[in-house]
Amino acid sequence: SGKFMVFYVPFRGPYLKYSKLDVKRLSIRNGKDSVFGAVVSTDSFVFDTIAPNRLMGEALTVIPKCDPKNFWLLCHVVYDSMYYRNNSGRILVFDYSNNRLKFHSQLIIPQTYYENFLTVNSAGSIIHFDRSLYQFDKVTGNLTFWKNLASDSCDFTWSAMWSSDGKRLFRTEGYNNKYGVYQYDIENISSLMGRILITETNSERVMQLGPDKKIYLATENQPYLSEI
Repeated sequence: SGKFMVFYVPFRGPYLKYSKLDVKRLSIRNGKDSVFGAVVSTDSFVFDTIAPNRLMGEALTVIPKCDPKNFWLLCHVVYDSMYYRNNSGRILVFDYSNNRLKFHSQLIIPQTYYENFLTVNSAGSIIHFDRSLYQFDKVTGNLTFWKNLASDSCDFTWSAMWSSDGKRLFRTEGYNNKYGVYQYDIENISSLMGRILITETNSERVMQLGPDKKIYLATENQPYLSEI
């Protein structure tokens, strides 16, 4: 249909905004140039008693249900320190069905940084956030803590990405002002899932799985991307 939903959270405030975009709609025509794409509707969801004192929470992710028009929306929120590890973080689960967003549940999570990514495997069943893994049931929407991947040589994580088959997890880790990209094997039964260093880097790296099934990593002040 050419329509997409865009969800986002403002810097502060206990609410979440969402807009419907029509990428086929002509929005600007100026001489030879034409720009397509327009916001056709905007709404917001107020957390109210769910997260009334929310300070921050940038991480959002969507997990489709069996029907691609209906899905689960997961949102991370914190309540005290915005910039340091805090003990008040939660992951909120919302149900988006029949063009309506409603609150489903929330899970209090271990001490986290606010700047992290909710990264979901291809099956939509395992979620990585900060230094932990969570199991997600796409039928019921239930989210449960599964495994802590915090090692003694990992102060924090930044970006993470799953391989296309969902069996390997890659993430940027920092320790004593040093950075590296590490690999985890989801089928490895050891406590840290066979954690191995892939490469050292000079800063944090954001990564993204491409359509060619390669994982691309951002570089600092360079006109190219790295790849796994």
